This record gives sequence, structure tokens and C-alpha cells, in this order.
Amino acid sequence: MNSGLRWVSATAVGRLLRCPVSVTPRARPDIPAAHAPDNAGSLAHLALGVWLESGGWNDEDPGAALQAAWDAEAERWGIHWRRLREGVVVRARLRSRGAELAHLVTSAGRRAQSEVFLTDDTTGIYGALDVIVDDGDGGGAVIDLKSGRDVVGTLDEAVRIQLLMYAHLFRAKYGKLPTTVAAFSLIRGAVPIEFSVEEVDELIERVHEVRAMKDAVASPDEVGCRYCSRRLRCDPHWVAAKEWPKPDCVEGRLTKIERAAAGMIALRVETPTTTEWVTNLDAHQATNLPAIGEHLRVVRISQRRHTEWVASTVTRVGPKASSTD
Repeated sequence: MNSGLRWVSATAVGRLLRCPVSVTPRARPDIPAAHAPDNAGSLAHLALGVWLESGGWNDEDPGAALQAAWDAEAERWGIHWRRLREGVVVRARLRSRGAELAHLVTSAGRRAQSEVFLTDDTTGIYGALDVIVDDGDGGGAVIDLKSGRDVVGTLDEAVRIQLLMYAHLFRAKYGKLPTTVAAFSLIRGAVPIEFSVEEVDELIERVHEVRAMKDAVASPDEVGCRYCSRRLRCDPHWVAAKEWPKPDCVEGRLTKIERAAAGMIALRVETPTTTEWVTNLDAHQATNLPAIGEHLRVVRISQRRHTEWVASTVTRVGPKASSTD
């Protein structure tokens, strides 16, 4: 492996192309560490791995086998899956979609593997692929499980780029692009994509060009910024967000902290034009609060009313920090 490379994950390439400063390359590929699943999607991916490795996809009722793998993984990790958000729904979808997923796998080749970690020393791209199917002739399939709503409608451009990067990693390993590249949505089913060698090569060339840029600047937009880890400290984002029709963030002076008996926290934020409330924060999310009277930033929140915002598990809070920090 080339130790001088700076590495970027396949899932981050879409963000990199959208905004060059949104992704910080790594000194080495980041191999995912095993940990207890904390959401229904993570548990579904663990169940998928067990289902594939145990041969459950070849069972007479592959959906029942996939659901059984979910139950077994939940028990192994001590997870009460009924308490997970959408846990009941995702478990039911595994059962109903199992046969379709099994057909997609068996039609692509003879040998299926899960959570395959691949790297490419030429481009510095790496990724953990949910499903690789090898047909014994350099073809096969790359399948990415989607348990949420990211492929309910038109396939998101970032998801498409992610899948094409997985196809490139498959080529780096087997010497040939896979015959089939697909997202598998537990809501929608199989969503295969049309692609060509030229498209993948052009995408790789774009990655090279962006990574070679000097003095790259932020290119904020409502979609690309949503899950960017730099949002709290990216000043261009906060300038752009003021013009977004449906922002999911607020910044201003922290003037009050209220704590409910159940442990939830609400913040009062004074902006240049009004007083905003951010509610439903938990104690962990409130560990990085500035002092009363200082500047506060909050991202990934939903607007309930004109001056009230509601936090969720993905909400992040912090003081104002320079984008050069």
C-alpha cells in the first residue's frame, strides 16, 4: 500500500466533488471497527452480513432467514430492536424484501461476500462494500443496502457517485468493472444504475483534478452541507444558509438554557432579527455549549414553528469557530 497517499472514502467522494473543502483526506484508509449498532440501519447491515456468510440467501425462504439474522444480531449485541427508531418497520422490510435481494445476488454470480474492504493505491480511494458478488469471470455485482429513504425517489447524485466509486474499487481488485451495480432499498427494492467505463474514468479524473486544487474554497449548498462535519466552523456555509428557503440551522447569542425534569434541554438564541428556541436536545448534545452571552451555532434541526426548532439524534451544537481553525 502506498504510504504517501492521502485517502478519501468512496462515500465522501460525492461531497468532495460538490465542495472541495468538505472532506479532509486521511493518512491511511479507515477500516470500520466493529461496534454495537445504535440504529436500525446499522443492525440491518449486520444482519445482511450474517445472512450472506451463512448462506441464508439460498434458503427456501430467504426473507425469513434475513429476519432471523436480524434477531440473532440483536441478541448478540444486547439490542432491544423494538426500541430503535423504525426498528419494527426495518425488521418487517427485511422479511418482505429478502426474496428479491436473494434473487439479485444469485442472478449476479456464484459467490457472495459482505463488508468487503477495498483500496486503490492509484487513486487513494477506499471503501467497505456491503455486497460483492463474483461470477468467476471478473464480472459480478456490487450491491449497496439502503435501509432509509435516500433512494425512495430519484437516485441521489451522491449515492450514484458512491456506487460508481465502489465499481471502481471492484475493478481495482478484479481487473474489470462489475456487470451490475445497484442500490437495494428496503423501501423501494433493487435500483440498478446504468453506467459505462467512460463515465467511471471521467469521475476518477474529476477526483484527481479536485484533489490537485490549491487554495480550494467552500461551495456551500443546502443539500451538500447537510451532513458535512465542518458546518459549525465553516463561515461560508453560514453566509449561504441565510438565503436557503428551508434552512436546518440557526446561529446567534445564547441567552438562556432550560432543563426539563426528563433531562431534555432547550436553548434560547438571540439572532439579529428575532428570538429562537431550540428544544429536545439531550445532555450529550449540550456538552459543548458556549457560556451565556456568547455565540452559538446549531445544525441539523427541524423548524416546528417560526421561532422554534426541534433537535434530533443527528443535531450538532457548538460555539462559533473560525473556518481556519
